[in-house]
Amino acid sequence: MDKVREYTRSPLKSTFQNWRTIILLFILTNLLTLLAVQPLVSGLKASLETTVLYQDLARGFDFTTLADVIRNNTTLMPSFFGNLGLVLIVSILWNVLSSAGIIGVLLHHNNQLSRFWSSGSIYFFRFFRLALYYLLVLSVLGFLGYKFFAKDGLNILQLENEDFLISRFYLVFFFFLALASILKYCIDSTKVYIQQKDHPLIHFDIQSGFRFLFTKEGSIGYGLTSLLLILTLFLTYLFLQGAISGVIATLIGQAVLLIRVTSRVLRNAILVKLIDERSR
Repeated sequence: MDKVREYTRSPLKSTFQNWRTIILLFILTNLLTLLAVQPLVSGLKASLETTVLYQDLARGFDFTTLADVIRNNTTLMPSFFGNLGLVLIVSILWNVLSSAGIIGVLLHHNNQLSRFWSSGSIYFFRFFRLALYYLLVLSVLGFLGYKFFAKDGLNILQLENEDFLISRFYLVFFFFLALASILKYCIDSTKVYIQQKDHPLIHFDIQSGFRFLFTKEGSIGYGLTSLLLILTLFLTYLFLQGAISGVIATLIGQAVLLIRVTSRVLRNAILVKLIDERSR
């Protein structure tokens, strides 16, 4: 725990000095969520609110009811998945822009919003290429995981025992999650190197990100601290969810979002501090 305090003391101060960035991220995340998700929800509600399926979904999420919605509303699905694709695209673009902006204000010790926007615009395309590489690698890992999972077929009627299929699913899932987490840590450190070194090509920065991941600072300083922050956030969400309903639940949801945004800035502040000290 002493190591965790050592790695977080200075980044905590830096995080709260960038309160303008935190408020901006909080407001724009809410706004983009509203603009992207609201048409999707409104379309589903308009199509299903007079049906029994809508009442079933309103009582709680259920895979059987969801399957009935998909089967009985085939004309709705193209629009649904089209809007869902739009939501994903907007989320990726905003993540790329905001990541570049956050690292910019932290790396240059400039908590002005002008630095956030300038860093976001200057490094947008390099961060976007990095995001595409990450998604490409995840797609390949997902494909390989699916091929391994389905190598003996997925027809339950032809299987004598499906227990091995369930075990294989958990194996693939946790293996994929572990690799995706390692790659995510590498991507996070690469983003700092991109702005610190300012190379026109990002391949050298990706190599630096991988090397940093296996250093003491990368594995303990960033990895362990990030894991503790994510675990704290998850436990906070579990503690608050379902405890209160109505308007109070909405306010709690906003509080959790604000904590998430602050945690994101803090994790980047820790990473910037560790890489900056290591580069000296």
